[in-house]
Amino acid sequence: MAKVNLLTIHFGNSYGAVMQTYATCKLLEEAGHTVTVINLTVPQRKMSKLSPQYIKSAIREYTFNKFKKKCFSPMTQEGYSINECRIPDADYTVVGSDQVWNRDITGRFGKAFFLDFVNSKQKRISLSSSFGKSVWNEDKGYTEEVKQELEKFAALSVREHTAVDILRDTFGLESVQLLDPTLGYGKFEHLILNNKPSEQIFPFLLNTSKEAIKRAELIAKETATPIFKHSSYTATFANSPRHWLTNIHNAKFVITDSFHGLALSIIYHKNFFVFCADPKKFTRLQSLLQLIGHEERFVTSEEDFLKRKEQLMQPIDYTRVDAILKKEQEKYREFIRKNIF
Repeated sequence: MAKVNLLTIHFGNSYGAVMQTYATCKLLEEAGHTVTVINLTVPQRKMSKLSPQYIKSAIREYTFNKFKKKCFSPMTQEGYSINECRIPDADYTVVGSDQVWNRDITGRFGKAFFLDFVNSKQKRISLSSSFGKSVWNEDKGYTEEVKQELEKFAALSVREHTAVDILRDTFGLESVQLLDPTLGYGKFEHLILNNKPSEQIFPFLLNTSKEAIKRAELIAKETATPIFKHSSYTATFANSPRHWLTNIHNAKFVITDSFHGLALSIIYHKNFFVFCADPKKFTRLQSLLQLIGHEERFVTSEEDFLKRKEQLMQPIDYTRVDAILKKEQEKYREFIRKNIF
């Protein structure tokens, strides 16, 4: 089978970034390929080594690196630029998933995430890549540079329907819409630390504004379910990717504004409530809610929850959701079989 180099966003100690990288590795490996993760990353922010913040950050960094070394495919040398990574020869270079084509996140690396460093002997594949926004608003010069790189891809797949539109309308290219790899893979049970159901709400919120917290507290009150709260110990030591998965797995309800928080809630058959952290980036969550037919789980305000409380308290029918996911998962694997061999 093929040798594959994978370039994706795995840096920043983000639960979602780590889990989608893990899932992508597994999907490619299960198809019979040898995978190497290109360890392109960003330098850590400098801070005083005597500060409590530094200690917490160092412990978190350790737990994430431990997970990556144990669970990822082999990684290249770490590099802050693509040339520092010492990338091995391969038959294919794959980019995706996550917001690999969002210049707000990856702009410091130039056009590396459009695979401009790949030689002509290797095939370029986009695997469930995301622009992270619904509208392409870059300048004409950069757009033309990106177009030249995208035209060199052997196959293009993207995560959102809006990305399909961007590729067609802005770049004149056809693509396939695929699930995020966490949903495309969907097998995380062996990573759960314990199977102890909790009568609590697990909140995984990127936006912790007063408004979002008050909305979460209202849901807790109306559902008579306490909110899980991190102790100083759990916030510092029990914060690995496996702890995060376990908290979602064991929760009675999940409240989240994170795409991967939503994705794992679906995998674990949770009754969830979705908030919006950033309207510009909500297309990712909206697209997923539309796919599974549960746009009603988006709660815009306290008033919105109270108005639709009876509807929102109905348990999700996962028989239907699982049928949709099974079909989409086969579509994901078929894309890999067809384009990487």
